[in-house]
Amino acid sequence: MITIPSVSNEYLKMPWKKAVTVGRAYDLLRNDLLEHLAIIQEQIGYEYIRFHAIFHDDMNVYKEDAAGNQVYQWHQVDKILDSTLKLGLRHILELNPMPAAMASGDQTIFAYEMNCTPPKSYEKWEALVREFVLHLCERYGRKEISNWYFEVWNEPDLPFWSGTREEYYKLYAHAAGAVKSVDSNFRIGGPATSKGAWVAELIEYCHGADVPLDFISTHQYPQDEYCLYQDMKNSPFRPGMFFIDSVKKVAGTVKQSPLPHLPVIYTEWNTQSGKPGRKVTWTDNEDVDNLYAASMICHICSNLDDTVDCLAWWVVSDIFEELAMPAAPFSSGYGLLTVRGKPKASCNAFKLLAKMNGRLMPVEFAGTQPDCAGIIACCDSSCIRLLIWNHCPNEVYERKTWRDTIKVQIPGTIAGSADFHGISAKITEHHGSAYETWRQMGSPLNLTRTQEELLDYASSMEYQSINIRNDQANNSVALEFELKPNEVMFVEIFPASPASEKLPEGTSEALWNQQMSATSKQQ
Repeated sequence: MITIPSVSNEYLKMPWKKAVTVGRAYDLLRNDLLEHLAIIQEQIGYEYIRFHAIFHDDMNVYKEDAAGNQVYQWHQVDKILDSTLKLGLRHILELNPMPAAMASGDQTIFAYEMNCTPPKSYEKWEALVREFVLHLCERYGRKEISNWYFEVWNEPDLPFWSGTREEYYKLYAHAAGAVKSVDSNFRIGGPATSKGAWVAELIEYCHGADVPLDFISTHQYPQDEYCLYQDMKNSPFRPGMFFIDSVKKVAGTVKQSPLPHLPVIYTEWNTQSGKPGRKVTWTDNEDVDNLYAASMICHICSNLDDTVDCLAWWVVSDIFEELAMPAAPFSSGYGLLTVRGKPKASCNAFKLLAKMNGRLMPVEFAGTQPDCAGIIACCDSSCIRLLIWNHCPNEVYERKTWRDTIKVQIPGTIAGSADFHGISAKITEHHGSAYETWRQMGSPLNLTRTQEELLDYASSMEYQSINIRNDQANNSVALEFELKPNEVMFVEIFPASPASEKLPEGTSEALWNQQMSATSKQQ
């Protein structure tokens, strides 16, 4: 028996809702990607967006004339920022890559050839950042830009940066100087590394050198555990806890640093996971497409709700071109939506998390639930909401169905009704997770109209009215549930409010019915 006996004065902070991402700036010139963002904004509603490569040559932001003078052009940038702002999205602006005319080398990464070398002139790099920020102020106003974040580069500890760590510090310092020269209130931060790398070191550098640092940003993926501990040998983490414990460690590092109050924002994460006996892969990882992603999202977001300021999912849509644009309906793309704009299990999980508004209700477990399973409960003046998940980490071979009963004490905000009813929404294979249906069809590359209709149906969650046991004497209700491995269930419990069974005499509706009946008899 699981009991929910009271209501607190706490609310979910939802750092996962702070930001979402797309692959690169140039992709945002595509109407279909903007349409996908509009869908996500309507159904979930994020605050910020982040993407790579705003200084890429395909954006035409920087050139030099024959005399070596710097020439700036912001037309493409304006189109992108205008479009995203119209969708209610502010910006975490990732300052990269190096424009070819400024780059010290020709080393690139990704299919779209993002230059990852240091600048030939750090003074010209600083001037580029300054002119960029000045243009943003002219177009959008200082008040708006004061709400944005400027993040220096992307994963400089990996091949995204060909320079040394010390050269990154220099790049960062010049960018910070440029941003602050425009307005000291504007926010600049980094190091945007993988796996929490260089966090303590950047804080130490900035503190010691008196370089501005307004926030810490970094990245984490569940699969990183398999990179750090080959074949999972000697990993000190309990199954399913690597990601959560790693993020908490980074947050603790910041709190124990000379700058303990810095916000910590994770500007990339998703559910890419390793599997026992399987080679680690970043390009063929079904755990971003399948049911597993839904329960992992609930598990991670609930455990890190009060730990960091932002958890930005990488990425919003499979319209994403790091290696090549995906062609298949599912292709292990990182998106919440497929290339056709259909929701994956991951998207549906965030849609359910977004419903968890209202004051939190503490959950008490009397029995034994699976290690990474859990429940969130909350209520407002109209109903009680429960989110239940049964996450089974890949490294656990024995996966169990979770069956239990939940008893909920009715809070005073909705007390007084004699009866309560319930509705559930469930993410399961073939209902809310269409990947398994696509595999069952033989993984077709091109869809017939009927196949597409089936995937549309399978991407929708399973909704139904459920039985709620009312205990009026104790002012409580109870319900039973069953979740197979990695399933997610949302329940809404609400007081009965039956419609009037009879129209009062003399109302316009009653008179109309009488008149129509009389007319019908005469014919």
